Amino acid sequence: MSIRLEDFPNELLLNIFRYVDTRDLFYGFWQLNQRFNQLLQSLKKLVLIIEKSESKLISIFGCQIYKVIVDTCLDINFMKFSYLHSIVLYDITETDLTQIRTKFMPYLAYLSIPSNNQS
Repeated sequence: MSIRLEDFPNELLLNIFRYVDTRDLFYGFWQLNQRFNQLLQSLKKLVLIIEKSESKLISIFGCQIYKVIVDTCLDINFMKFSYLHSIVLYDITETDLTQIRTKFMPYLAYLSIPSNNQS
């Protein structure tokens, strides 16, 4: 008897998804079927590390992202992260700074801008 992943109950899948990287969830499970899409859209407190352009992923999961770590010089539209509680910006741009306002990020509780000590 073989069991397929899609035969698992929603509760078990949601528990498994908690341990999988947001990017891997998106590229591995998004658009497999309607059930997986709905499960992914129900996830909360997702963490995203941005190292390259992730516009499609952000447009789908942006409102579910709890923490974002930006390790690139790309301009990121933080307006899409309506649930954001924590931001870590390694390569900050002026655009990034102008977007970070409590008016647009009511849940933001933590902001870190580590210094780049390259001598």
